[in-house]
Amino acid sequence: MPRTNLQPVTLRTGDTPLPPRAFPYVAYAANNPQAVEHQLDASADEPIEWTEEDIVFLHCLLLDELNGLADPATPLEEKLDTLRWVFTDPDKDDKPFSFASCVRVVGCSPLSTYTYCGLVDLETFRELLLFNVRRWMRESLNRLPPG
Repeated sequence: MPRTNLQPVTLRTGDTPLPPRAFPYVAYAANNPQAVEHQLDASADEPIEWTEEDIVFLHCLLLDELNGLADPATPLEEKLDTLRWVFTDPDKDDKPFSFASCVRVVGCSPLSTYTYCGLVDLETFRELLLFNVRRWMRESLNRLPPG
């Protein structure tokens, strides 16, 4: 049953990781991984039937991309793509699978593979990421050969 008294959650600055996930990978969370694989491999002519659980898992998978920002081994192009998604035009925040949509779904859905954290103040979350971006990018650049 959905909780009706949700309150926004604000994040503290610093190295605050995402809340822990209930499952290590989205595929492990599926009731039938073979069925999910079949859905993804289905021909383009066949319509894919997505359950609410599948859609929430996809939001979780997209939000998992944030973990690559802190990993110095993540290619710079992937980091830049993720940052474009996070800091896109605010007019797109209400679109399906936008960063804002993923944060809302992952934080509030009982089907989320993350621990429940409720509504998150989106701008504070973006500021937290921005606070760490320079360090993360510097660590990635330091891995490149001199030259």
